[in-house]
Amino acid sequence: MEVYQPESPAARSYVPESPKKAKLDPESFLGKLLNSMKSPIPPISSPPFKPVHNWRKYVDSLRSNMKREGWNKGEEYFTRCDAIIQKIISDHEKWDAEHPPTPPKELRKSYNVPKDIDHVVVKLDITKSGKVKVKLSAPMADIYHKYFSKCVKPPTDVYIRALKDFGYPDEALEKVLIKAQNAPILKTQMEEVFERVFGGTSNSKPSKPKKGTVTQEINKRIKNLNK
Repeated sequence: MEVYQPESPAARSYVPESPKKAKLDPESFLGKLLNSMKSPIPPISSPPFKPVHNWRKYVDSLRSNMKREGWNKGEEYFTRCDAIIQKIISDHEKWDAEHPPTPPKELRKSYNVPKDIDHVVVKLDITKSGKVKVKLSAPMADIYHKYFSKCVKPPTDVYIRALKDFGYPDEALEKVLIKAQNAPILKTQMEEVFERVFGGTSNSKPSKPKKGTVTQEINKRIKNLNK
């Protein structure tokens, strides 16, 4: 009696073809993509142009070197060198036209006065009788110890007198005087800025504030905001 023996499914299983045997059109999209992955071509980009410092001297040195090295060379050498030099000149002239030099900054005017605030000024006065009076003073040191060291602005007339005795010219004294005259206007503008930035600090009617320095005013308003 015959026994049924089923056929193994592995006998008729699908055997894929090796991709090495498959032919791919190299002009197709997939073919071009695969070929570019096999042999990639790095992008070629020229470096950004950077001018040579003092390029005219550089060009002169190139020409001197061309004449020195080309004494036994043909006309082709000189033609090639001239083309390179002309390219350097045209590139730098274009750069100079697109990037004109910035004008130099105006130097702050300095005055011929002593740098040490403790400098002692000596004044000699001759009276009608022929006597010589000598006056020694350190005007800027007095201003510093009486006012600036205590964060107090000196009176304008006292400050100008000290600057005059110290040796400052009338031009500097006029600037100090103009600045002092514009101080009330600047103070009003600063008050408006304080109001816009910090705003009001209380709904009640404030009492008339005492006059203080700008630093004291800023510190006072910051403390009121932190309450």
